[in-house]
Amino acid sequence: MYGGRIFDMFEKFFASRKSVFLVLGGVIVLALLSWRVIAVVQALSKTAEEPVLKIRYCGAEPEELCVLSFGRDMDDKFVVNLFVPEGDFPQFYVKIERAAGEGVYECVRNEEVQTSVYCLGDMVGLLEKMEVNLYSLGDDHLFAAGNFTLEAVLVFSQSLAGGGAEESGTPTPAALAADQALSTGSLEKAAPTPTLLPSPSYPNPSYP
Repeated sequence: MYGGRIFDMFEKFFASRKSVFLVLGGVIVLALLSWRVIAVVQALSKTAEEPVLKIRYCGAEPEELCVLSFGRDMDDKFVVNLFVPEGDFPQFYVKIERAAGEGVYECVRNEEVQTSVYCLGDMVGLLEKMEVNLYSLGDDHLFAAGNFTLEAVLVFSQSLAGGGAEESGTPTPAALAADQALSTGSLEKAAPTPTLLPSPSYPNPSYP
């Protein structure tokens, strides 16, 4: 009888401990789920709060994200040359949407000018309208976009796939666009469409 009581005590003790462990486990699981839900909600709200930046052509002394030039390198790759302020943006890629379709452009930083980024991909034709979208590599988040019409192409005399190298002499269009167009390449522009003007008409001379 005494042994039966001891057995009952142990059984109750372990049963109560098992219940405690189950309760603690449930609390921990609920806490982890709550933390995960809060993190997802915060990420979604942060994404919703961040507006998509509008990108345009750069001015003479750019300070914000902008397009320095559109070009073509020696590998016949279309080049989107962007001015990117240091430390303000994540690694990203470019997606261009146009009438001919959609293309993804891999971006590499200019090794000589840290604020210059080259994004390379399929060629775009002169006078084509395009939407240039910038997505972060980490989460494919769209953070900048702009609409452009390709009116001129800066032709580079070397491949830009590696971001530039000392032996190739990577151009720096931010400060030397005009000089580089003359020394390392040329600037292609869309030819203007000639306009035919009507020839003037004169009244027939009258003779007596």
